[in-house]
Amino acid sequence: MFKAVLVSALLVGLVPGFSLAAEDVSPGTETAAQALDRSLKPVRDQITNMQVKIQRGVASAAPPEDPDAPPVVGWVAACCTRNLRALHKAIPELEAHAARLARTFREVGREDGESFATELALDTRVLARFLEQFAAAPTESEARKVLGHVINATINLNIDQRSLARCCDDLAFPK
Repeated sequence: MFKAVLVSALLVGLVPGFSLAAEDVSPGTETAAQALDRSLKPVRDQITNMQVKIQRGVASAAPPEDPDAPPVVGWVAACCTRNLRALHKAIPELEAHAARLARTFREVGREDGESFATELALDTRVLARFLEQFAAAPTESEARKVLGHVINATINLNIDQRSLARCCDDLAFPK
């Protein structure tokens, strides 16, 4: 139980704060950290929800099959199908957002921002692979093991976002 609380605290605690530059942006713009926070929030929420469901042994009925979503065939089908389907939609949006930021940073000559945004896009792909393994985990033990990797990958995304905020939150982007 303590471990679950600690991991949840890490997931929430690593949400980056906004820099002073964030206060100066106009209503139609946002900083890179704000933009990424908007894309990362649904990912964090779904993963935290999956973790809590598994810790508490909660089962939930899944909605009708989404033909575009990968199948959830493993042990987690009884608890986390909805979460995995929501993540299936959120992950590509996050990766695309990070890739757009990387291109923008490259265009304005900010190699530091480009590097951090590219790393975030790559870490998003890593998370997606772990989520596929999680969806196929045949046993509770394997699902819990892979969930640890999912949580670590999410923490890496939070670190990427904080790094990007520290280096490059002086630029504003259209919303």
